[in-house]
Amino acid sequence: MTVKQTIKRIIPIFVLKVLRKGKKRIADRRANYLQTKRFKRWFSRDDSTDKARVETRLAFDIHRLEKGLSHVDFRDGFGKGVLSEISKRMVLLEKADPRFMENPLYLQGLAVLHEYQSRHKKDGYDLSEVESLFPVRIWNAAFEYQPGAPVNAGSFVMNALSKKR
Repeated sequence: MTVKQTIKRIIPIFVLKVLRKGKKRIADRRANYLQTKRFKRWFSRDDSTDKARVETRLAFDIHRLEKGLSHVDFRDGFGKGVLSEISKRMVLLEKADPRFMENPLYLQGLAVLHEYQSRHKKDGYDLSEVESLFPVRIWNAAFEYQPGAPVNAGSFVMNALSKKR
């Protein structure tokens, strides 16, 4: 008989259960501590200014705007909150990345903003309120953006038929 088996025979079952619970509680606390430490290290706060975190937030916001542009029942004037975030992130990216005009996420931001401008211009919607959210250089760069540029951004309208492909 091994030592472990002998101890199990000597110690009452309820004591073993208490010891197992204690061991599990210690392991859980350690795992929680390590996970919290990792989270705090990589969490992208709203006020993050380093390039990687700004890019992460910008990608998320661009996706949100693209999602709105893809609706079949397009609503003129939607997305002012996300446009404000995109503006803020693009300005931060200009500061964080000296080569921001070559940055694919910055270019995607211009592309999606260009698409937003084009769709609203086609509908005759006044974008002066939205324009005020952006610095003039970004607004104009998006307006002059060429849709054929090699950037995967913009929009298409998704309907039931396009989902079957």
